[in-house]
Amino acid sequence: MSISSLKPISKYGIDQVIRGKGYEAKVKYSSLNERIVVKEYSGGNLINLGKRLKGEASRKDYGKIWAKIRAKDHKKFMDVGFEVEAVIKDFYIDEDAMLMAFYPDKKRGQIISEEEDEIIKDIEKLETLLPQVKPENNCKFKLADSSDAEDISELYEEVFTSYPTPIFDAEYIGETIEEGMIYGLIYEDDQLVAAASAETNSEYKNAEMTDFATLPSKRGNGYASYILEELEEELKARNYHTLYSIARAISYGMNKVFKVAGYEYTGRLIQNCHIAGDFEDMNLWCKVIE
Repeated sequence: MSISSLKPISKYGIDQVIRGKGYEAKVKYSSLNERIVVKEYSGGNLINLGKRLKGEASRKDYGKIWAKIRAKDHKKFMDVGFEVEAVIKDFYIDEDAMLMAFYPDKKRGQIISEEEDEIIKDIEKLETLLPQVKPENNCKFKLADSSDAEDISELYEEVFTSYPTPIFDAEYIGETIEEGMIYGLIYEDDQLVAAASAETNSEYKNAEMTDFATLPSKRGNGYASYILEELEEELKARNYHTLYSIARAISYGMNKVFKVAGYEYTGRLIQNCHIAGDFEDMNLWCKVIE
C-alpha cells in the first residue's frame, strides 16, 4: 500500500494516487471543501477501495467522500455504504457515471434547504430551447487566451466570496488555459462582465460547464445563456459528446439557464463544496449532444 503525491499541498486540494491490493485511484484531498474526491480508479477490489477511502476520510476528519463511478461498479460501492446522488449520462461515452457519496459526518449529508426542491419543481415546468438573448452592440464575445487571465480572476473575486478551486489566482487561470480549459468571455467595451468555462475530458469526450459568473450590475441580460451556447458550439466542433454542470441548488437563475438550454436534472450533491462563504448543495444537469 502506498501514496504518491502528484501536486503541491494547498487548501483547495492535493492530488494523490492511493494503491492497495486489487485497486488504484487518483484522489483529491481538500481541506477547504473537507472532502475526498475520487477522480479516477481501476482494479477489481473496489470494496477494499471504498473501505480505504472511508479510513482516509476518518483520518483527515473530512465530512464527505465524492466519486464518479462507472454504472457497472456502483453496487460494489453501495455495499460499503456509498449512495447515488446523481447521474451523468454517457460520461464514459457508452456508459453512465453514477455520482456517489459517503458521509462520515451525517450532518454533512443533510439537504440545506427545502427551498431547493421548490426551485427545481418550478424550473422543470419551463420550456426548453428558448431563443437566447444576444449581447448589446458594445459587447464582444471571445474565447479566452492567457492575456485574459488577470481579468478573469478579478471578475471571479468580485462575484464570489469563496470558491472550491483557486479561480481568484490569475496564475492558476493562465495554467488552466494552457492545459486546455476553454473560457467563454463577454467584454462590455474594455470591461469583462461575464465568464464561464468548459473543463474538457478529451479521452471520453465530455466537458463540465462551470465557473459561470456575471457582474452583479450586469445580471438579467442573458449573458450566461449566451456564453453557454457559444461554448457548446465550440465543443460540438471538437466532437464532444456529453456536457454536464454542477449548479448551486439555491440559484434559480443558473438552474434555469441549464433547463432552457435542454439539460436534464439528474440529482443533487449534498453540501458538496465550499462556495460563496459556506458549504452548498449542488444540482447536476447533463446533456448528450450529437
